[in-house]
Amino acid sequence: MTAPWCLIPVKRLEQAKQRLAPLLDPDERARLARAMALDVIEAATRASTLAGVAVITADAEVTAQARRAGARIIADRAEAGTCVAVAEGARILAEDGAAGILVLAADLPQVMPEDLDHVVVRHGAAPAVSLVPAAADRGTNLLACSPVQAIPFLYGPDSFHHHLQAARACGITPRVLDLPRLVRDIDRPGDLSAFLAQGGPPSRSRTLLKALPGAIWRFAEAPPGVSRADPPPTRLPA
Repeated sequence: MTAPWCLIPVKRLEQAKQRLAPLLDPDERARLARAMALDVIEAATRASTLAGVAVITADAEVTAQARRAGARIIADRAEAGTCVAVAEGARILAEDGAAGILVLAADLPQVMPEDLDHVVVRHGAAPAVSLVPAAADRGTNLLACSPVQAIPFLYGPDSFHHHLQAARACGITPRVLDLPRLVRDIDRPGDLSAFLAQGGPPSRSRTLLKALPGAIWRFAEAPPGVSRADPPPTRLPA
């Protein structure tokens, strides 16, 4: 694959990670979304096989920090969801001569530069489509396309299956990659405990979560029905 651009769509921070509400209040969710996005952006900027990194967002804070990290900023003027944002970012990058695109979710704080380099090496010559599914809901955590608009972008429920079908409909045999750090995004309460249990190098996201009040209790494997509003038990469940 000729060096592709990495495109990272990032929602407004106050709209992000609603499904983490049982464990995190709105301010904590916004802070975590920002930390994860920056972890992902910085990993992408350190990958050696990418032509560049672009972030499409309407969030002013993300814009400022992503620009400082060395990313190109594309304004998400429509704010009509991931499909529209990715299609717009891809259109702009294609018009500017990008040979391919690697769309990366912004909630994968464990991603490392070598993961992205591995995708580029394995992707192959155009036309080509490579994917990494989300373990929990079969979304699409990473989608590589060459050329940039090789297939339509179909983010939403079961998007991994829809992207597979779209590639085959376009006469492309999709490549599904097994990359452990890319299959588990941070989307649901259980993902937080799994992320912290994995260990790994220091990151903004890991540091933030460990520093939150009551982190040991909140991110332990809590019994069903326990929420962040409940006080810690006198003894943790066995």
